Amino acid sequence: MRLASIKAIFLSAVLVSCDSSVEPKSTNAEERSAPMAEVEEKPGYQIFNSSFMRINAYDSISEHLDKLEKGKKRVGEKVKDVYMIEVNGNELGYAEPMEDTTNYVGNMIFNSPEVKTEDGIGVGSTFAEVLVAYLKLKVKKSKVGDRLFGKVWEMFFILDYKTEQEELSADSIPPTAKVTEVRIRTKKAKTK
Repeated sequence: MRLASIKAIFLSAVLVSCDSSVEPKSTNAEERSAPMAEVEEKPGYQIFNSSFMRINAYDSISEHLDKLEKGKKRVGEKVKDVYMIEVNGNELGYAEPMEDTTNYVGNMIFNSPEVKTEDGIGVGSTFAEVLVAYLKLKVKKSKVGDRLFGKVWEMFFILDYKTEQEELSADSIPPTAKVTEVRIRTKKAKTK
C-alpha cells in the first residue's frame, strides 16, 4: 500500500510538471505570441579543403568533363584558355589548366556568390567576416597593380579595396571591404 501511494504521488508530480497550460516565463505578451522565425536554407556550393565538388588541383581535367567546359576568359590584358565550372546551367567560376601541362587542373577561380568556403566565406563577404573565419589570414598586395587579397593556406580572397600603402596589416583595411573573388591556387612545383 505504501509503495502504491508513493507511485501515485510521483505520477501526480510528473503530470503537473508536464502540464502544457503553464505560462511561459516571459512576461512580454508579444514574445509569447510571436511565431518562431523560419530558418532560410541558403542554396549554394561549397569549397571544402581546397576542393570544389571533388575537383582538386592536379586532377586530370578529363576526370571532370561533366563540370568543366573548355572556354576563353579575359584575365587582365590577356585572353586565356580556361575551363568554365558550370553546374546545372550556373557558371560558378573557372579553372586554369596547369602551366606546365594543360591536361591537369591548376588554379580555380570563383566569382559567384553561390560558392562558399566551408566557413561560409564567398563573393560578397566582408573583410571583417573573413577575419573572423580565418584567424591566420595574411594580407598581401598583388604584384601587378594595387589589388589586395587575404591569403590563408592556398586560398585567396580578392578584395574590392585598393591602396597605395606598402606596409599592410589587417587593421589598415576597412572591415566593410568586400570579397570579389575566391581563388584556390596550386603550389608551384620546386625545381632542383
